Amino acid sequence: MPSLASIPRRILRFLTVGLFLIGATASSQAIDRGDFGGNTGFDYREQCNPGHVLIGLSLMTGKSLDRINPICIGLNPQRQWTGEAYEKNWAGGGGGSYQKVACEPGEAVVRMTVFMDRNGGVHMVKLLCGSLSNNYLHDVSQQYTGGENIANQEMICAPGEFGSGIYGKAEGIVIRVGLSCEQVAPASAAAVVTPPVVVTTPAVVTQPTLRSVKVVKDVDITEDEELQNKIGELHVGDAAVLVKDCEDDADRCNVFFNGVTGWSYRGKDYMALELGPRP
Repeated sequence: MPSLASIPRRILRFLTVGLFLIGATASSQAIDRGDFGGNTGFDYREQCNPGHVLIGLSLMTGKSLDRINPICIGLNPQRQWTGEAYEKNWAGGGGGSYQKVACEPGEAVVRMTVFMDRNGGVHMVKLLCGSLSNNYLHDVSQQYTGGENIANQEMICAPGEFGSGIYGKAEGIVIRVGLSCEQVAPASAAAVVTPPVVVTTPAVVTQPTLRSVKVVKDVDITEDEELQNKIGELHVGDAAVLVKDCEDDADRCNVFFNGVTGWSYRGKDYMALELGPRP
């Protein structure tokens, strides 16, 4: 297979023009916010899909920027990333080593800085990412891979805009890069799915009226009906209640008093508990 060096320059130029003319028309929504670099080479333009935003760049880098293509993603009505990120067509040559500069989830490009090298091409690029939901900003930049820059220029999206594509000139390397931006609609409150407010009226629980017990002699409260394991005491004058009804002639009753539920002896020979009327 022939190398790029073996392809006649006029043929290479024809192939390059054919590649760059694909998508060379700007979106009707996009606004070019400036470009920087040399003036030779062929025009290219790569726009994100309508309503999508620029979130990074896929690069091939060396002493100059060899190749560039944008990374885009869609947004939902709440201005959140949705779907898979994708790359558009590349511009430039085939040399260099791969790098990716990209925003964090929930962000998009709001500024690009282009650095020009001594040979009239692009040396490197740096992005400023802005949150789609608040005022947070941070820089992301490609790693240095040699060469030097002699000048730079910033391209800045207007308030309410986010990056939506790149354009410029290229021929073998990237010679010029620009940033296009689009307005992004504010998060749609109407589109936010708010779960319905369910008002639950608590059921009215009617507590049974418990039969009262008057303590006429001190007596123990035990854990079980066999009157084992003392867990409390009833004293003369205490007002307890029956947990469940107790027959008038029963020897022991299931009582509740002061947070303690247990059994107390009532026997005919002792008569510690005087049962109130049944409710």
